[in-house]
Amino acid sequence: MMKRRFLQLVVSLTVLFSATVLAQSENKLLLIDTRSPAEYEEGHVAGAVLIPYDAIEAGIIKLSLAKDTPIYLYCAKGSRAEIARKRLEYRGYTQVTNLGGKAEAEAFLAETGRDPRPSDGRAGSKQETHQGTAP
Repeated sequence: MMKRRFLQLVVSLTVLFSATVLAQSENKLLLIDTRSPAEYEEGHVAGAVLIPYDAIEAGIIKLSLAKDTPIYLYCAKGSRAEIARKRLEYRGYTQVTNLGGKAEAEAFLAETGRDPRPSDGRAGSKQETHQGTAP
């Protein structure tokens, strides 16, 4: 139990650093995968940060983002991302977008030319995840 909490702390701190780099980089965006850690490990959009929908409020608070920071969410089909979007809007975040599923998130990135990858090239690494509990 202690080992798991330590790992969650390390992961949370890494998410804070990675998301800050993402939000501050020109033409970069904060893309959050709201699925479970197991789903994320099976495959995710390159550069996406994992914050499961049921841990979204705690994960975002740890990032210390401005309430008007653009945040893009996705999950498998859009339903968990929608729950996360509503929770973030309730907390006062004003630019939260549910992209739907993974394919839609990838299409959005391709269409807009936006890049969620951090400038240090660690896109999609386990270091960029924030694990919470998932259903």
